[in-house]
Amino acid sequence: MGRSTRNQLAVATASVQTDTGKRDEHLKSGDFFLIEEYPTITFTSTAVRRTGGTGFELDGDLEIRGVTKPVTLIGEFLGAGPGMDGETPMLAASARTTIDRDEWGMNWNVAVETGGFLVGGIELGLEAAARCVGALGAVPS
Repeated sequence: MGRSTRNQLAVATASVQTDTGKRDEHLKSGDFFLIEEYPTITFTSTAVRRTGGTGFELDGDLEIRGVTKPVTLIGEFLGAGPGMDGETPMLAASARTTIDRDEWGMNWNVAVETGGFLVGGIELGLEAAARCVGALGAVPS
């Protein structure tokens, strides 16, 4: 059974990096993120479910280019410990999902000689460290 949750993560579209400068610039253009008009990508969580061990699924609404669609991220709890102040608990986790970019209006593509197309789905990943505020439920160990 899932636990209701409402947290929001915003990512500056200008911060997208793939380790290839030309690709990064193309992703920031109107073919993809159109960063001048849409400076952020937001994810608002709606529910979280433990899937066994340190695994979890995180449901939420992903907004890219002004279009919001529900997605599920598959994640792993990485650990917990004291924050920099030595008292406030911190949690760390990572999560990923693959989206169909056409659903968010990013439909640029180019055919390749061998058939098919150059660009398919987009894999989104996040790594997060968060300060715990309020009561904590049972945290996986």
